[in-house]
Amino acid sequence: MSDRCKKALLKRMEGYNCAQAVLCAFDDIIGIPEETLFKLSEGFGSGMGGMKNVCGAVTGMFMAADLILGKSTPANPQSNRAAAYKRTRELAEKFKERTGSLICADLLGENGKRTYACNDCVTDAVDILDEYIKNENNFHNEKHIYDDIHYNNIHKERHSHKSGEVSGEQHTHTHVDANGNV
Repeated sequence: MSDRCKKALLKRMEGYNCAQAVLCAFDDIIGIPEETLFKLSEGFGSGMGGMKNVCGAVTGMFMAADLILGKSTPANPQSNRAAAYKRTRELAEKFKERTGSLICADLLGENGKRTYACNDCVTDAVDILDEYIKNENNFHNEKHIYDDIHYNNIHKERHSHKSGEVSGEQHTHTHVDANGNV
């Protein structure tokens, strides 16, 4: 089991719903404070607000994917919509292949169908998204994303200080293209 899956399960043990556990497991990559992600996904647990519709873990996976991989902007809202919808469908299909359904009630066996535990849904969703992010065929370049994450984390550390002075350390951001060229 990956460290990210373990992180998500720890969140569940702390009382996070499925959507919160999945979304917050990616907070280090997303770059948004966990508290904000927690609040954003609060109403999506138990199949969308307890309605037992689309599984909260799936919804958390979709939100994390869009925050990590999304490219559209408010200035050009439709610029990447087709790719985002395709990504969502691909992630949904992978989840459904593993679990048999996207619907909370089905997964929990409330409709007389297959029973699947919430924690299993959470770890599957995290694992599926982790695999998707790392797969260069599904997305422009893993190295660039992780370089950006590393750069942003260093940049935050450089500018977070107690005395009000910025650290004198210099950090560079290396862009690696899809062919692995620096």
